[in-house]
Amino acid sequence: MANRNYFDISVGISPEMGVWPGDPPVEISKIASHGKGDACEISRLIFSSHTGTHIDPPVHFIQNGRTADQIDLTKCIGPALVAALPGRPMIHKKGIEAYDWNHIERILFKTKNSKFNRPGRFREDFTFLSEDAADFLLTKNIKLVGIDYLSVEGESDLNFPVHRKLLKAEVILLEGLNLSAVPPGMYNLVCLPLKITNGDGAPARAVLFPVNDF
Repeated sequence: MANRNYFDISVGISPEMGVWPGDPPVEISKIASHGKGDACEISRLIFSSHTGTHIDPPVHFIQNGRTADQIDLTKCIGPALVAALPGRPMIHKKGIEAYDWNHIERILFKTKNSKFNRPGRFREDFTFLSEDAADFLLTKNIKLVGIDYLSVEGESDLNFPVHRKLLKAEVILLEGLNLSAVPPGMYNLVCLPLKITNGDGAPARAVLFPVNDF
């Protein structure tokens, strides 16, 4: 949701949301409720560590890699480019190499995916990064790569080369964004993943501020 001072680019977690195939559906159940005469409201939450807006730390695919509680949070906070690439089934090197990479440390890809981030089933036709795009980003020393669906990588590639390349280089992956209301351009990103001990992933609240707010 947009505000005159910031964009909340996180997806709301609810039982109606789509999840990655094989992940458990979201369950939210009340264990205490005002309606039942309890003094307070308390809920029990059940969902994958890669539900909705979340980060992938290196350990997600790299054995003995950094976990969610060990990542360098400075990679999740700072200037970020929102790059609009509408109507593309895949993001290739040739589609992104023209940016002025001397001033980019974090990049968030805004694609057709943002309209998928609403309650409903998982969409197989989401836009994702090609392996040559991942290789190119590594040459630019990018700290964080974000995308507006549940994965930077296509569902069918079971070798996961994009994840492995980026996470081995300790690039933080920020997946499940909603960039539908965000005009392309430079912003200041604040993304704070939950500090899950030994976590292979962590839900996050991600917000974009105007560059002059920092």
